Amino acid sequence: MDAKIRLTRKVQLEGWHFQGEVSSLRSRPWEVAVMALAQQHSGRVTPEDISRELLNGRLPVARRLMRICEQLGLLVRDESEVDALRITEHGERAAQSQRVFVPQPGNWTIWQSSDPLLPSPQIRVAPWQEASALDQAGKNRGIGASRSFQEPPDFLRQLVGKELELPLGKDRIMRIDRIAESVEEADKDELIVQISLNLSPGESSLLLETLQAPSENGTDASNHGRTWQSSATFPANVPYQSAWLDLLETEGLQEAWDQEKQILRVSFPEDDVEKAKLRRDLHIQQPALPGLGFFDATLAYQVPIGPATTEDACQWAEWKLKKAIVDYATRPRFEAWAEQSRRLFQDLNPVLPTREQLALQIRNSSDGQSPGQGEWHIRACLDWEL
Repeated sequence: MDAKIRLTRKVQLEGWHFQGEVSSLRSRPWEVAVMALAQQHSGRVTPEDISRELLNGRLPVARRLMRICEQLGLLVRDESEVDALRITEHGERAAQSQRVFVPQPGNWTIWQSSDPLLPSPQIRVAPWQEASALDQAGKNRGIGASRSFQEPPDFLRQLVGKELELPLGKDRIMRIDRIAESVEEADKDELIVQISLNLSPGESSLLLETLQAPSENGTDASNHGRTWQSSATFPANVPYQSAWLDLLETEGLQEAWDQEKQILRVSFPEDDVEKAKLRRDLHIQQPALPGLGFFDATLAYQVPIGPATTEDACQWAEWKLKKAIVDYATRPRFEAWAEQSRRLFQDLNPVLPTREQLALQIRNSSDGQSPGQGEWHIRACLDWEL
């Protein structure tokens, strides 16, 4: 079984607007250089060290740079020495990553979900711009809309000070440093996200896509004819074979699946493409996986199929034989074509008509019309005893 399957659904989201301070990783080469210098000096550094080794003796600039590092939480006062600062854990990480968390106060929105497919609950943190009174009035056609503020939920309080790896948004690694004492629940239609589970025999994966979202500066880009997009991919720890069997069960087809042959047993198809390729695009109306929930209706493309009964195998092998007759059906050729057709379904031992029987069958089905190419190729060889 090598059919690729894509399962999709909308992610159920919970969003909160809050005032506070959020830090994002930025490239700050001077601050990173100070961290590297502190590491060289056993974790401590003075303005004189920075002035001498980084700034060609510009002591005032060195002092200002040290203050910035202290404000960013990269350095902290050393109680044992008045003019020295010690590198912090944040500073150590900045030296290693070559990037620094830079705080930005303002209004923010955080989005999270309990979808079991997500690698982590938090998926996006972005600036949020409150609508003006005029815009809000226009939006509500002159009817005032009451806003509901409340205390931050427990999960939001617990995120303060933690670094978040976010799959969506302009910044993928962020840290919430401060949250005001009142927050507001976001409209669920502000952000629409779709998750796709791509199942394949090799390696399955997850694709998270933003279908609609406010832009990073808080205005809705879709209002200007542009839909803000962002996506992320992850490996998926979902075994392909077990997922396939679960999907078959949702369609009531688990008994039709031949695990040994890795084919779906079906009645003789009406579709000529299915007959020829022994493959079918299988509709799955209500796909579901244990522990992962339901998904939108989908197609499993190019599922291997085979006959369910001996009668189906006989019909299929005969159809294959007729399609194989594209030249004069001499006895050796006919026997070779028949053997090839039988071999496709040999586990069910299909019985095929002889040349004489097949010629008569084709003639009887022609309704008095002129002989077709297949009949001519058989009849000519019979008449000429080839």
